[in-house]
Amino acid sequence: MRAVRALLPGLVCLILVVFGMPAAAGERGIADFYGTYVGQSISDPESGLNQRDLAVSISPRKGGKGFVVNWTTVIPKSDGRVSRKSFSIEFRNTSRADVFGSAMGKDMFGNLRPLDPLKGEPYVWARIHEDTLSVYMMLVTDNGDYEMQSYHRTLTENGMTLRFVRQREDRTLKVIEGELRREKG
Repeated sequence: MRAVRALLPGLVCLILVVFGMPAAAGERGIADFYGTYVGQSISDPESGLNQRDLAVSISPRKGGKGFVVNWTTVIPKSDGRVSRKSFSIEFRNTSRADVFGSAMGKDMFGNLRPLDPLKGEPYVWARIHEDTLSVYMMLVTDNGDYEMQSYHRTLTENGMTLRFVRQREDRTLKVIEGELRREKG
């Protein structure tokens, strides 16, 4: 009986660690990213980049088991016109923790599935690592090279930072960074 009492505090601690304690600080779930964020990229005239207005919303997917990322980039042109590009991608949970598959196409039964990079479509996935939600897009070019685009959205006290990187084979073609604030409501 005395041995059981001696082991009891350790057993209680083990049970709390395994079953009752929250995740370690710095570990994020997708719900931490839910919200709407707006801001601007950091312009770099030397590399031909001009300022861009950015908007991102991250929300739960209808029916659960995943999320949707919507984003818009507005680029003012020198002649006064404006270029607006908007994207929306649904992501589903996978068997891997914090790795999500895109659900952008439909199979012959109407089920959502990833696109096929060998047909010129982007293969897209997302992951969460610490405070960052990253979305990766891989494209296979017509000559068989590959291009990677990555959007790294890192949570901050007031919103998030964005780092977009576009690479082809072993060359970095473009890097855009920005600050976005979380909208209230």
